Amino acid sequence: MSLNVINQLSEGKIFKELKRTISINILDFNFMPIIPEVHNCYKIINTSTGKDDKLHDIFKLYYVELRKLTK
Repeated sequence: MSLNVINQLSEGKIFKELKRTISINILDFNFMPIIPEVHNCYKIINTSTGKDDKLHDIFKLYYVELRKLTK
């Protein structure tokens, strides 16, 4: 959890009031070797249903795997 998120969160605050947080990770290794895409985006979903309930749309994790780039 980023420092920005921690600073926003205080007792009694509603989770949905947090500002959007985006993490961009540029990697010089294959983080997800079985996935061929260079760029991938991850976010929180409901693990019971496998669906995005749009309640947790404030966190996004982007990964760019440089070793998957082709010339």
